[in-house]
Amino acid sequence: MTVLEKWDDFEDGVRRVILEQLDDMDRASVDDAGLVHALRLSCKKIRAWLRLLRDALGDEAFKSENRIFRDLSRRLSVQRDADVLHESVESLRDAFPGEAHAGDISAARSALPDVTPENGNIASVLADVAVIAADARQRIAELPLERRDRKAALKQAYRKSCRREKKARRAARDLTADNLHEWRKQVKALYYQIQLVRDVWPKRIRRLGARLKTLAKTLGHHHDLAVLEEQLLASHMPLPPQRLQSIRKLIHHRLEAEGNKAVRQGRKVSRASCGNFTKGLARRWKTWAG
Repeated sequence: MTVLEKWDDFEDGVRRVILEQLDDMDRASVDDAGLVHALRLSCKKIRAWLRLLRDALGDEAFKSENRIFRDLSRRLSVQRDADVLHESVESLRDAFPGEAHAGDISAARSALPDVTPENGNIASVLADVAVIAADARQRIAELPLERRDRKAALKQAYRKSCRREKKARRAARDLTADNLHEWRKQVKALYYQIQLVRDVWPKRIRRLGARLKTLAKTLGHHHDLAVLEEQLLASHMPLPPQRLQSIRKLIHHRLEAEGNKAVRQGRKVSRASCGNFTKGLARRWKTWAG
């Protein structure tokens, strides 16, 4: 199960969950529905969980493993990115039914990369996934972990994750695309991380998880629109200046709206300080685990 168990030491429990995720990746079949999405999600979860082990693994081992799954996720993203660009154009039409000119939408759609069949784009990547997962499983299973008191280890790991999200949230007040994208990454990592301890503090984790998930979705919309603008500006089939200006105006309206919405949602996430949250989590872990 992708949760920590009562009998787990913190570091061994997190490693066990990572190994289980790698087993799932190794067993994945090309015929599985939603395979690419599932594999990308596995990479994101593994990277988030590895971060909880950074102190126990050491920087060198952490960076090496994190890089492997970062690169694999990027290779898997090619098809998803093309799909999302087209979906973002359609979202502009839906958001501004009285303002989005049909000709502008059509021109923007034509300037984007074609959406090609999934298996045609990533066949070579899928052939590598099982090998990468199997190799990573063996390495991670054998990596030495520094042993610490499990309550202290859990408290330190989650406090660092919470503070990374808080730092990114503060920077995102400027509402720049880069700041909001960094915040999104920290929000999603913290979401995956707290799912491991959802049995320790069910009500609190469920509430926080729902808020993080909603916030990540809003930040995802912002990121997709920012990427759409970049793609239209760099397209090998550039739009006529007037049409480009019209589409960019709509994009900027949506970027501002999504950015402000994210800031409002972020306030709900931040109601408890990192220190209070992690202290409470550590206390409940001690009582829960016995």
